[in-house]
Amino acid sequence: MRDEATLTSREILAYHPARQGVEKRLGRHLVALLEASRHAEGIAVRRIAEIFDELHLTVEEANPGRTQDRFERALAQLQSDGIIGPVALRSRLADATVPPRGFLADWLSRELVVRPATASPHVRLTTR
Repeated sequence: MRDEATLTSREILAYHPARQGVEKRLGRHLVALLEASRHAEGIAVRRIAEIFDELHLTVEEANPGRTQDRFERALAQLQSDGIIGPVALRSRLADATVPPRGFLADWLSRELVVRPATASPHVRLTTR
C-alpha cells in the first residue's frame, strides 16, 4: 500500500527525474534524515557510503572523481535551492585532507554533516 500522504517541497518535486535524479533522491533523503534527527542542533550525520547504498547510487570505479563531483554538485544545488543548509565532511582520520590518488575509499568513509535550511521552513516531509 502506497502512502499517498507523503509530500515534499515543490523544489524537490520540480527536479527533472533524468537530469536531476541524484538531486531529487538526495534531497528527499536528506530532508527525511534532518526531520528524524535527534541531535540537539537538528543536524543529520551519515557516512557517504551509506547514502550511496541507501539511494542505490553507482560509483564509477574507472573515474571516481566524476562520482565525487556529481555528488558535490547535487549537494550544492540542494543548498542553493534552500532545501538543506550548510554541509561539511568529517573524517575519522587525524588528517582531514583527501589523498590525491586512491581517494575513493577514504571519501566514501567520510561522514556528511548536514544542517537544516534556516531560510526555508517550507521544505518538509509531511503526512497531512
